[in-house]
Amino acid sequence: EMIKFEERLRTNFDIDPESRKFAVPPLMIQTIVENGIKHGISKLQQGGEISVQTKVEDSTLKIKIRNNGQLPHQKLNGRKGFLDYNLENRFQYHYAIDLHSYGI
Repeated sequence: EMIKFEERLRTNFDIDPESRKFAVPPLMIQTIVENGIKHGISKLQQGGEISVQTKVEDSTLKIKIRNNGQLPHQKLNGRKGFLDYNLENRFQYHYAIDLHSYGI
């Protein structure tokens, strides 16, 4: 993506060293980052920034992926997007957890 967008894409990584102890399903983070670039940054003429932050709190890995683009609220009309369903299913499969109990 850096090659494709060149100077239009800026990245920021703030990775907690403790987060390396956690296993995350393959390509899950990459999928979210690519989605953020595709839907949040690619349409911005001036480009934008994608940031990935990890933090460990109370033995729980927290991952925050943000971009500075905007998705019009009316686009989903309160529905979840495909990525939301995909991630839910993958988390339930790998970890047998319900993301709704975490407010996600």
